[in-house]
Amino acid sequence: MAKSGGDKNGRSQLLEKIQQAQQRGLPAEEDECVVLFVDIVGYSKYASKHTDEEALEMVRRVEGAARDLIAEGGGRVVMTAGDAIMACWQSKELLPKAVQQAMAMMDKLKLDNAKRRRPEHIRVRVGIHCGTVMRLQDGDLIGHAVN
Repeated sequence: MAKSGGDKNGRSQLLEKIQQAQQRGLPAEEDECVVLFVDIVGYSKYASKHTDEEALEMVRRVEGAARDLIAEGGGRVVMTAGDAIMACWQSKELLPKAVQQAMAMMDKLKLDNAKRRRPEHIRVRVGIHCGTVMRLQDGDLIGHAVN
């Protein structure tokens, strides 16, 4: 079980990571935020049975549903990797907004699915975490709230 970024050991590990990053010339700072993760259920299986273009279209549909809603809700996309999206909101007080935007994204995908044949339907998993992270100069996040 992962330790919370708020516990004593987790905090000392995070501070150690910040110091290591700074020693390597990577400016980093500790921050409290809301982190949102989205990934497509069954994407690897889908991609293995379809063309690269069809798999990319599925990713684009999810990103299209997510990016604008994240930005409208005061968040930002930190990174994408394959079928996954990681976004953050600058303050734990924005948790309700992050949840609202995640639900709106799922509603948007549901409407999109209604226009398509069953095999083209998209289901996503969403995870939302609050806590302390290390924000690198390039905007990337690391820490317990990210894991």
